[in-house]
Amino acid sequence: MKVFILILNFCFLSGASAVAADDSAKLAPLQQRIARLETGISGVEAIRAVKRLQNSYGHYAELGLWNDLADLFADNALAHFPSGMLGKEGMRNFFLQEIGRGSIGLRNGQLYSHIMLQPVVTLAPDGKTAKGRWREFAILGEYGNSASWTGGIYENEYMQENGVWKINNLHYYPHFSGQYEQSGWTAAQGSIPIHYNPT
Repeated sequence: MKVFILILNFCFLSGASAVAADDSAKLAPLQQRIARLETGISGVEAIRAVKRLQNSYGHYAELGLWNDLADLFADNALAHFPSGMLGKEGMRNFFLQEIGRGSIGLRNGQLYSHIMLQPVVTLAPDGKTAKGRWREFAILGEYGNSASWTGGIYENEYMQENGVWKINNLHYYPHFSGQYEQSGWTAAQGSIPIHYNPT
């Protein structure tokens, strides 16, 4: 898309040189249109970057790449889980020690899939922050020990840090879970906030 804008600008500048000064009023609408196109393309690229960021979170969790997962967060980020709130380094240590048991990667027979679904990403007017809502479906287990499916909602905030999109505020709300041994699902009670509305 950036190539398209460059070509558009080149054509505009080439044509502009042949236009008389009294025709500058005719150029103003074209300049405004180009500015709107550039803003629109920047917005699309930002939303795509936020989606890629959140999907990376799921992939790194699934592979047990705890340091890579933690590096997706801004330096002053916070993660709000049912068990409590963690900063960036707290998350790195939690995943490494509690899930990875001190090692990078998953153990033989361990399953930790986190699938991100149904994204709704809302970009702020300045294009530098965003909010996103995701459904997560997780398949968790360890051979001979445990097996469960869980689902939840993320309501997250994102920001650019040194020109790179990062997770700034992660809120995870558990929605349902089911152990292999139990006969039904456990569903969470209460409403989960939504960062957008029909307007």
